[in-house]
Amino acid sequence: MVDNQPEELEELAHVRSILHFAWEQAIVQEPALLIAHWHELGPYPEILEYSAHPGWFAQAAARHHPEELVLSSMLAALVIPRGGRVLTEELIHTLAEPPEFAFSDSVAVSTDPSLLTQLHAQTPADDAVEVGTADLDHVFVLCTKDGSPLAVAGWKVFQQVVADIRVLVPPALRNKSLGAYAAAVAIGEAYDSGLVPQARVRVGNSTALKLASKLGFRLLGTVSAAFPGEQTGPL
Repeated sequence: MVDNQPEELEELAHVRSILHFAWEQAIVQEPALLIAHWHELGPYPEILEYSAHPGWFAQAAARHHPEELVLSSMLAALVIPRGGRVLTEELIHTLAEPPEFAFSDSVAVSTDPSLLTQLHAQTPADDAVEVGTADLDHVFVLCTKDGSPLAVAGWKVFQQVVADIRVLVPPALRNKSLGAYAAAVAIGEAYDSGLVPQARVRVGNSTALKLASKLGFRLLGTVSAAFPGEQTGPL
């Protein structure tokens, strides 16, 4: 349970309802098996939802607690015997309000996409692929006054109402709060655009988790995805 002041709790509950709606739509549209578990939030109960397909999954789901069902290890046990595979297990975070951040005159923020290309050249390809900065809808590159890129943050619009926040910093420039700075800019712009910020952190990514916490993101739930394999088979 999240321990919050009443005002913050109410705002988080409102934001959770928007994220719940967005992921509900994604579950209907996504061909893969998607499972979303929204944690208990004060007086608001936990919620479990998952794809209607394959049919056998609903029967299997009834035998497990929601917190177990969304784990990649549990999903693996269910889908691998049917020729399936686990795709992701992500922790879903959001904010009740934009982060407070001290902005500086010593750096600049640019929306020039060529700076993102330069930043990718300084970053391992696997990092850029995991973060997903190549297909951002809105890009904010933190750079020096002479135009050298330092970090990038931005968002991908998710289900029309959510800003999926993504941040990338080259290895040589990490642990300098550059990613937090760029992310704060992107989050503020997302709010100004009427979108709800969302941070999706892969389970095991301690660096991304630390950044999300620093920015004030709160954990609301877990979403896992799997390729289900055979549509029928023993339970």
